[in-house]
Amino acid sequence: MLAQCPLPETEDLRLFVAVVEAGSLTAAARRVHLALTALSARMLRLEEQMGVVLLERHARGVRPTAAGELLLRRVRPLLAALGQLREQVQQRPMGELRLVATTVAITEHLPVPLSRFLSQWPEVELLLEECRSPEGARALRERRADMAILAGNLALDGLVLAPFRSDRLVIVVPPGHRLSTLSEVAFTEILGERFIGLDEHSGMQSFLSAVAERLGRPLRLTMRLRGFDAILRMVEVGAGVSIVPASAALRPFQGVVLPLSDAWAVRELKVAIRAGERSPAVDALFQFLAGGN
Repeated sequence: MLAQCPLPETEDLRLFVAVVEAGSLTAAARRVHLALTALSARMLRLEEQMGVVLLERHARGVRPTAAGELLLRRVRPLLAALGQLREQVQQRPMGELRLVATTVAITEHLPVPLSRFLSQWPEVELLLEECRSPEGARALRERRADMAILAGNLALDGLVLAPFRSDRLVIVVPPGHRLSTLSEVAFTEILGERFIGLDEHSGMQSFLSAVAERLGRPLRLTMRLRGFDAILRMVEVGAGVSIVPASAALRPFQGVVLPLSDAWAVRELKVAIRAGERSPAVDALFQFLAGGN
């Protein structure tokens, strides 16, 4: 059996390239901040490992032998590739990232960009939780979340913000409903109607209920469902009316979609993170979402 020689170390190969480029061991030693004796010993070790003379020593320095020229041609692209790989690994976001977001953000706007982000950064362990905007901002400040998707007019001092998506809330009614021929409808006009809403954990539903309470006419909630698809189906068959994001109403729907005239119907979603030092994963996702992905 042939004895297996140890593979040369990457650092020895890098030093070999430095010696050839400098033209002498002395000049290379100064360039790489290594003692001349140590550099000379490493070149001898490399030659022993390769089983061939790589450097021709002469009075004015060194030059590569034919074998040295071949090694030089092969090793330069390898060292360049290793350098690029090191940079990519160092910049790669890793670890756990806790994201809190509104109902609308999770159901309508986050699925596609998050799937793209996770395919590019599989090292990230993403934890996503639904919550209302005020709770999301509080979770971010209290470090129970690393990032939040928020809506509405909140005090967001000390947070770094970027636009994420813009959506509009619309009213959906069954075909032939008394409001179906109007060009737009105010929220107050549906407060006496049977209302199909989201479950009690939904931030959007909590917001609508709070608006109705302030007007002194609570919503007549007859159904609480888990998603907009189920709500649209119930509206189609005449079980009641509802309010959904305009993006949800773009799905196949046999009812009538009416603009909601109230100013708060326009929802500007923002992505928020804490100011100061953050993990690479947080910065990467923030730039990804803020970039319109």
